[in-house]
Amino acid sequence: MTNYAAGWNMGGYSPDPDNVWVTDSFESAVTYLVDTVDRWWDSDYDLDDDPADIDGRYLTAHSELHNFGTVPRDIDVVVQDPNGYDHHLWIMATDAEVDSE
Repeated sequence: MTNYAAGWNMGGYSPDPDNVWVTDSFESAVTYLVDTVDRWWDSDYDLDDDPADIDGRYLTAHSELHNFGTVPRDIDVVVQDPNGYDHHLWIMATDAEVDSE
């Protein structure tokens, strides 16, 4: 059975193990990334930025993730943070053990 590692990291950096989650469900891996984008999006509203700028940062990635469906495949979606740094959100097949829930 194939497991899926879902995680995120800044461009050019290795993922922090705290940002990687392994599951046996592709759909759960996508949900993990959607929840991550949603959390970032919500927290940016606490900044003094223009809401249109905030929405522009996250809407494309959020939509892409929701449109991946249920067909397992490798995914790499990029979100740019308020400081202009790229964050890659990804899913890949793995033989690593599933994380406990």
